[in-house]
Amino acid sequence: MNVLVIGRGIPTKRDPEYGIFEMDQARALARAGHHVTYAAVDFRSLRRWRKWGLVQGRYEGVTWYVYNLPAGPIPFKIRSILGKNILKKMYGNILQNAPDVIHAHFAQTGFMAIDISKKYYVPLIITEHLSDMNKKVIDDHVLKIAKETYISASQVIAVSRTLAESIRKNVGVNCEVIPNIMGESSFFRYKKIAHKGIGYITTCSLIERKRPELLIRSFFELCHKYNDVYLGLIGDGKQRRMLEKLIKKLGIGNRVRFYGKRTRTQMAEIYRKYDCFVLPSARETFGVAYIEAMSAGLPVIATKCGGPEEFVTKENGLLISTDNEQELTAAMEKMYHTSKEYDVNKMRAYIQEHFSMEAVADKVCSVYKKVLKGNI
Repeated sequence: MNVLVIGRGIPTKRDPEYGIFEMDQARALARAGHHVTYAAVDFRSLRRWRKWGLVQGRYEGVTWYVYNLPAGPIPFKIRSILGKNILKKMYGNILQNAPDVIHAHFAQTGFMAIDISKKYYVPLIITEHLSDMNKKVIDDHVLKIAKETYISASQVIAVSRTLAESIRKNVGVNCEVIPNIMGESSFFRYKKIAHKGIGYITTCSLIERKRPELLIRSFFELCHKYNDVYLGLIGDGKQRRMLEKLIKKLGIGNRVRFYGKRTRTQMAEIYRKYDCFVLPSARETFGVAYIEAMSAGLPVIATKCGGPEEFVTKENGLLISTDNEQELTAAMEKMYHTSKEYDVNKMRAYIQEHFSMEAVADKVCSVYKKVLKGNI
């Protein structure tokens, strides 16, 4: 099958997480034997340094093309018009043969592909990951774009049942549910390094929605009871400076380490030195960071925030309420005593069965076949 995947951009050394969900799926489809072309229009600002204009390459069986236009925070309407026009020009230049399907990730990206889908009679499939679609009240401009994009698509895929229900409720569109991919084998590869004490690790953008401040305050409470606990934070973001000041104010700078942005291979190496993954996010559509941690043999502490409820069980971690410092501190204390009791092999087998490249690619291809047969 000939598939055109459209995403936000491609992961780079400077920004290893940008476009990672989309590229993971493209790689999985290529590994399954399909011909995959990946395209993106990257509007991020000049701060995200990169070569302007069209760049291309090949990665693990995927031929990719990205048009870099450092426009920054321009109005979405203008961005959409620019994106549609650029994508139309790219379409004619990068494809030798028309694709069987166009698979866009995120409604805002899929919106730019609507005209191509209609003009060339190619089915458009959307996978939605956007956490804003799980809000109790969705912003008007987000909802407007989502409605137009979903209605124009042959099939919408949601990465969790909670997200699918939110889309059905707010847009009136029924979704297929297919989870995100566990896209990096290095998390399975490494064994734990023997160490003293109990280490807690998180990986996330250091932004308000991920609640890193809540995590630090709960960790501080734990420090009153135990002098052998430590915390690591992988990632970067707007709240980093504030968090560093908070840690200094609380006097726990010797127990907390900021790693900054890291590749998945580097993350897997870091995880070997820790005992528990904890991310008290306020809102998620899925939560790839949790399944990566489980793959590395770490039990997790997750919140009931829209995604983790579907895969965090008593055999791989603890589920707690959102925005509850007392509950988070109690869960971290429980992990202090029990983190080494979890069965690493069971956790890894569960992830492999449900979220591996092979498992997810099979489900995605099944949707493609149904769409092409006109069964949807």
